[in-house]
Amino acid sequence: MRSRIAIFRVLFGSLALTAGSAYVGAADALPTPTLVSPSTSPHTFTVSQVIGGFPAPGTAGCNNGYGPLAFLPMPAGGVLISSRDGSIYTLAKDEMATQMYSNASPVAPALGPATVPSAMALVLDSTGTLRYFVAETGETGGPTLGVQELTVAGLPTGPLISIPHAVGMASYPTGGRNNLFAGHLLVTAGAGVYDVTPALGTTPGSASFLFSVPVNYDSIAISEDGGTAFVIGAKQMECGTDQIFGYNLVSTVPGVPLYSVVFTSPSVAGGMDGVAVGMGSLQGYIYANDNDGTITEIALTSPHLPNLTPGPSAPDPTSPHTIVQGGSRGDFISTDPNVKSGGYPSYVFSQTDGFWRLTVADGSGGWFGPNMPQAQFPVIVPAIPPFASVVLGLLLVMAGALALARHGGCAGACASRRDARMRLSAKRSRPPESEYRLSRIPRSESGTTASNRRSTSSSAASFFFGRMPSSRRRAVLMSIWSAPCNEPEG
Repeated sequence: MRSRIAIFRVLFGSLALTAGSAYVGAADALPTPTLVSPSTSPHTFTVSQVIGGFPAPGTAGCNNGYGPLAFLPMPAGGVLISSRDGSIYTLAKDEMATQMYSNASPVAPALGPATVPSAMALVLDSTGTLRYFVAETGETGGPTLGVQELTVAGLPTGPLISIPHAVGMASYPTGGRNNLFAGHLLVTAGAGVYDVTPALGTTPGSASFLFSVPVNYDSIAISEDGGTAFVIGAKQMECGTDQIFGYNLVSTVPGVPLYSVVFTSPSVAGGMDGVAVGMGSLQGYIYANDNDGTITEIALTSPHLPNLTPGPSAPDPTSPHTIVQGGSRGDFISTDPNVKSGGYPSYVFSQTDGFWRLTVADGSGGWFGPNMPQAQFPVIVPAIPPFASVVLGLLLVMAGALALARHGGCAGACASRRDARMRLSAKRSRPPESEYRLSRIPRSESGTTASNRRSTSSSAASFFFGRMPSSRRRAVLMSIWSAPCNEPEG
């Protein structure tokens, strides 16, 4: 009897444990983003998970709470990840295969108490150096920070460039239309946009206010030609109804003042947060990652966008289109040149527990995002150290001098050999002595001394050539001038 009771208890305990585990798993499971089908978008996409397993930090933020924020690909294939928990993580590889949070390594030391690393971006400075930056903002009641440079390992380096509550950040495109922003960052903070000049050599970094905006701003992206900045205006901070505003960054556009609004999107519910600009078949569209787990495609239909190159087809005026649905909380986005959508960077968007990737199904398009100064990683040519430059210059000078000396020596040797050949040919072709005596000019008439005659060997050679038959003379001249310089004498 006791054995039956023991067996019953074991079976009941196992069933209870299984049921409890299933309940907890269901409670902890996060929604998965999927493509909208059928979609009203004129484009077809694919979606896949990149990194998962990030712990959800409670209920802060709408739709399952905050998770990781920014995803910064690196030329060697790794990534840096900023998280709402105040940490920066490194991951060795960035591949299509799904990786887990457990593979990521947090960078120590942390940025500081109550500090949130938000957007991250690469900058290609005037020396050709690729550099890494993170925008830092403080929690409520915490510090007001700014922009910090990072090492390739994700560690803070150099002094902080102070900006109150920096949030969104975009690298100005390489070769953009406004040279004043070359190698700079545009940063959103509160209701303003700032121009950040990174430190270079002994010149410290700085931030200057560009223009104010009517609502609090979040993410920012810049068109590939550098002519328009697109900023998300957050009327409501979480899962609210937002708009994207486009600002002119070029002062030379007739009738369009600098920093004036050239685009205003329709209002979109769901809390637009991260933003990137379409390329290829997606040109003429802009894409937002939303707090409510969706991704929105918006056509750039404004007639006041003189800086944008028209797309391959007229943008669909029926947009906005929801192309992804059912996810957890979305925040920033990144474009990834390491994993392409056809020949273009793919679109990596954050969720509460990690990152997902969007690509164009037929590979005809991709995205230009705020984290990159150009669509592909720049090819960095290592700089030559100053001492090595001096040594190289001296070696080149010595090589040039040696080449000139060799050329001069060869020229002299050639002249000497040709003169000797001419004298030898003249001697061999000398007429009989009797004829020679009859043709000589009497010494008394010429007045030429023996020393003078010896100093005019070329005149004597000319005299003897003049006595030759024309066919013989041509043959001798051809043999002299066509012979190579290094031909042995005789």
